[in-house]
Amino acid sequence: MYETGLVIICLLPGLVFVLYVMSQKEFYIAKPSNFFVLLWFYYGFSVPIDYLTGVNVPQAWGVVDYSRPEFFHGMLEAMSMFYLVLFGYFIGGYVRARQTVGKVTVGRQSIIHPPSLSLIVFLVVIVLVANFDDVLNMSRMERNMQLNNTSYKLLKFVDLITLILCCLFIVYEKNLKKVKMVVFLSLIVGAFQGDRSSLAIPIIAYFYRIDFSVSKFKLQLFLIFGVFFLFLWKSVYSFILAYSLGKDVVFSDMLKGFSLSAIDATSSFNLLVWQIVDFDIYSLLWGYSILVLPFVIALPRFIFDFGFETLSEQYVATYLPHIAEAGGGRGFGGVAEFFLNFYIVGPLLAGIALGYLCKYFDKHKKSILGVIFLIVLFRFFRSDIASVVKTYVVMFGGVVLLWLCWSLFIKRIKL
Repeated sequence: MYETGLVIICLLPGLVFVLYVMSQKEFYIAKPSNFFVLLWFYYGFSVPIDYLTGVNVPQAWGVVDYSRPEFFHGMLEAMSMFYLVLFGYFIGGYVRARQTVGKVTVGRQSIIHPPSLSLIVFLVVIVLVANFDDVLNMSRMERNMQLNNTSYKLLKFVDLITLILCCLFIVYEKNLKKVKMVVFLSLIVGAFQGDRSSLAIPIIAYFYRIDFSVSKFKLQLFLIFGVFFLFLWKSVYSFILAYSLGKDVVFSDMLKGFSLSAIDATSSFNLLVWQIVDFDIYSLLWGYSILVLPFVIALPRFIFDFGFETLSEQYVATYLPHIAEAGGGRGFGGVAEFFLNFYIVGPLLAGIALGYLCKYFDKHKKSILGVIFLIVLFRFFRSDIASVVKTYVVMFGGVVLLWLCWSLFIKRIKL
C-alpha cells in the first residue's frame, strides 16, 4: 500500500513538470521560474525515484535507513514538504503577477563596466598556480581542514573574487567571443579544483546572459540525456578514479554507484527525512537561523569571532563528529531549515518567497543581481541559509558593489 502511494507521489511531480513545459513554446533554462522547477523536482524526488527503481541510495547520513518503517514514512512526509514548497511558489508567483504592470524591457545597458579580459586571465593563472600543489597532493577533506589557515583563507577569497569577476564579465561584456573565452577559463578553474559550484555558476551566468532556450523536443532529449548522465556520472567517475589510483576494479564496480541522487541530492533530502523522524516540537528555532544567524556569521571572523556556526556545521559536529574532525561537511538544505524553524508552515513560507522572487526576476532586466539570485536559488536546496547569505549575498554582493563604485569612478573620470 505504501509502495503504491510512493509511486503516485513520484509520478505527480513528473506530470506537473510535463504540463509546465508544454505550456511554453520554448524553455529558457536560466529563467528563474524554469530553473526553480528543475531544482525542485531533482532535489525533492531523486532519492524516492532511486528507492523505487531499486538502486542503491547513497547513505550520506548513516542514520537514515529506508528499509525501516519510520524512515520510509519520513520519506513520504519529506516529499509532501516539497509539495508545500510548490504550492507556496504558485501563491507567491500569483501575487507578484497581479502586482506587475507591463513588462520590463530586457537590455544590456548598465553603469557597470565589465572587468578587463587581461585581469581575468591574470587571476585565473594565479588561482591555477596557487592551487596546483594542493590539488595534486591533498584530498578534498584535507583541503577543507586547511580552512582555519589564514593564508589558505586568503587563497579561497582570491578564488571567489575570480569567480565573481568572471560572472560580471559574462553578464556585461558585449563581445560574445570574449564571453565564451571567459566561460571556458572559468570551467578550467572549476574542473581543476574539483568544485561543482565553480563549474555550475559560470554556466548559469552564461545561459542567463544569452537567454539560452531549447524547444520542447530538444528539451525532452536534453532531459533524457541528463537523467542518464546523473545515473552514470558518479559511478563512471569513481571507476576512473579508482583505476587511476592503481586499485583492482572491475566493470561491475560501476553499478555500485549507479544512482540518480548520487551527485548532489542525497545529503539534503536524507537530512530532511531524519529531521522529520527525529523532530521535537520544542526544538523549533522560530526563524533564528534564517533571520538572525546569517547576519551574525556574516561579520568578519577576524574582527568578531563569536564562535557562531551554521546549522550544517552544528549538525555535523553534533551527530557526525568524525566527519567534522576530518574537515568534511554535509549539505543542509533550505527546505529542511524552514521546517526546523516553522514546522510544516516553513516549506510553504519558503515557496511563497521563492515564487515572488522568481516572478520578479523573470521580468527584471538582465543584471548581475539576476545571476546572484539564480546562484542563491541553486544553493537553496542544498545549503543552509546562513552559508548562502554569507557567501553569495554578503561576499558576492559586496564585491559587486565595490566594482559598481569603481565603474562609477571610471565613468566620472571619462566625463
